[in-house]
Amino acid sequence: GRFRFRAETRIAQRLIRSLNPQGTVLDLGSGIGYWAEHFAESFTKVVAVEASTPLYNALKQRCALYPNVKAVQGDVLLFEPEDRYELVFLGGLLMYLNEEDVVSLLRKLVCSLEPGGMIVCRETTVRQGVVTRDGEYQAVYRSDSTYTRIFKRCGLSVVRSKQNKP
Repeated sequence: GRFRFRAETRIAQRLIRSLNPQGTVLDLGSGIGYWAEHFAESFTKVVAVEASTPLYNALKQRCALYPNVKAVQGDVLLFEPEDRYELVFLGGLLMYLNEEDVVSLLRKLVCSLEPGGMIVCRETTVRQGVVTRDGEYQAVYRSDSTYTRIFKRCGLSVVRSKQNKP
């Protein structure tokens, strides 16, 4: 996990290097807060939203030393943005949502972006189409082209897609 996080942070840093560090980051589905902590070191403010109580508690603990991190416990689909965001980070969140919820969420987020702001999605993808996993672990794996189509529905364009290879 640490190797993957280090590799992904290098990719993310290249993608976001043009953003204003005085801006605010929205980390939706922040889990235990690895990304929130990472962004707290580079941006003025980070809002991290997590629904799961155990993950939220871990997020609060991890980011306790960062006064610029505001942790919010809540469902990302019900979250109402209060700020304008330089960066919205979706770290493995969209694969747990159906397509209409993804579209609804992205449309809401577009309205909260600063001019020149960016939405970065870190998702597990498939080569083509959509693969849905049912059962105990439910997830929807989409291809890059599927995400591109969804983003276009929301008025977004895909600037870059980068595969994380070991």
